[in-house]
Amino acid sequence: MRLTEKGLVTADKFVITGRPGTGKSSLLRGLALFAEDLGLAYAAIFMPEVRKGKRRAGFAIESVTFNPQTESTPVKERKKATKITHLTPFVHLIHQAGNLSPSLDIPNRVGRYDVNPRVVGEMVVTPLQAILHTGTISLVFLDEVGPMYLRHPPFLDTLRNLLKAPTSCFITLADGTDPAIQEEIRAHPRVEMFVLTSDNRDALLNTFIAQLVDKAACE
Repeated sequence: MRLTEKGLVTADKFVITGRPGTGKSSLLRGLALFAEDLGLAYAAIFMPEVRKGKRRAGFAIESVTFNPQTESTPVKERKKATKITHLTPFVHLIHQAGNLSPSLDIPNRVGRYDVNPRVVGEMVVTPLQAILHTGTISLVFLDEVGPMYLRHPPFLDTLRNLLKAPTSCFITLADGTDPAIQEEIRAHPRVEMFVLTSDNRDALLNTFIAQLVDKAACE
């Protein structure tokens, strides 16, 4: 808890930053698996690399929803669950510049890649908006928030609404995210921001696990 100008607020949005290669995405995936072990329903959006041999050819959007068998079943008895994973082929999202398919929307370039904003809308923004509208999911894992998602303008508004919502979130920030947006997220009264390093990885993991355990105990 921390004291802000608006009073005492419990942070329920945990935002993870860090240099590339520190394992932010791996940490997020580990937390999602731990949430499953606790019987917590969640929605997750990851951005895994797609490689051709040793070369990174692009990325995919991977959306995961996990729901225990029934919401009325006590956590300790939740053994069966429904887990749905959908992985978009990388060519539908990001592909190497200069290797465009005429069937794709006109993309926006980020570094060496071209982003298809339509897919960001369909695979990231629309599911998040549905979560906010229905209120049926109270835990979200959102990976690699940064320039690629932000090429789709509605994403930022959706992210702002997510930060305001009574939904627990674990979010990783991608390298190269606009500093102004980083500061806006950092200053949000429901946000605690952490910098992941090789030295503090285990300590942060334990901190986040404790948050999930507390959440499971309250459900």
